[in-house]
Amino acid sequence: MAFAIISDLHSNLSALKAVFNDIDSFSKRTNVDGIYCLGDIIGYGCQPVEVLNLISQRVDCKNVVRGNHEEFYWGNLKEDVDSKALLMISYNKYLIEQDSFARDMMQSLFNTSAVYKMIKKGKFDIVLTHNGPAADYTNYRLPWHKEVLLPSLITEFRQVQDGKKPTSIFHRKMQHLYFFGHTHFPTIYCYNRQNGVGYEIKPKDEVSLVEECGDAEYILLNPGSVGYSRDGNPHASYMIIDDKREMLYHRRVDYSFDPEGYKAAKVWLKENYSELSKVQIEDLVDKVHQTARHGVFGANVATLPDDSWRKYYKVNL
Repeated sequence: MAFAIISDLHSNLSALKAVFNDIDSFSKRTNVDGIYCLGDIIGYGCQPVEVLNLISQRVDCKNVVRGNHEEFYWGNLKEDVDSKALLMISYNKYLIEQDSFARDMMQSLFNTSAVYKMIKKGKFDIVLTHNGPAADYTNYRLPWHKEVLLPSLITEFRQVQDGKKPTSIFHRKMQHLYFFGHTHFPTIYCYNRQNGVGYEIKPKDEVSLVEECGDAEYILLNPGSVGYSRDGNPHASYMIIDDKREMLYHRRVDYSFDPEGYKAAKVWLKENYSELSKVQIEDLVDKVHQTARHGVFGANVATLPDDSWRKYYKVNL
């Protein structure tokens, strides 16, 4: 049996359809009997109503954790917001409020979603979050942050499991799978508590959780973004965990991008944000469009620690 983890859909209907089609195709060889979502269903993109409708058909609301864009929608976050995110969440909210089903779906998510969820799935003890149990949305733990940020994130996860006995898996070794999204960067980070050693595995099509992570009690996993890639690859990104084979499959899925929604977004924003010039709105919306369409590398390349990471992301300094 297997289960899929998706995150950061960001109102991108074409990408989400492609991912669900890929899950269905994968299920022909290994049954995927559950889909879990790490939040940010809405925001940035232009089809929140259609995405919410599709999510309602494929994902149980109880299998969803809330992201910062849902919190923005509900008015729970007051921190400084990126201008692009603020404009697009306003447009998303406008569209959702025009549709009774979408409004009800957001209310259902508000009622059932949480900052984190703990589940057991076959052999796995799992914690699902959008950006860690502390919900610090200002902190971006990127795949190469193995010295401080990723170990500190593991500490956050361990704290919410305090008092729980870990499930013995993978040849009776105690392991926990800790999922987070938010960065839009696929991540695999393994940590051995006994010797205090942590190491990253650059995401690839298949990863054996026994052979490549077998000595780690804790594994941090970020499936990347379905609808708004930032790692230089424009394809939708998600993960499947096969419990029986003890394998992780990192899936990248091509999809046909639809730019029409961004044209409508510009019209509405120009009518409703008179304090911004038309040029400012055009520029901000175009940046959102281009990031989603081209998978713009969303990090300062100077922070990459060595040439192996530069080669992995195909960037040159």
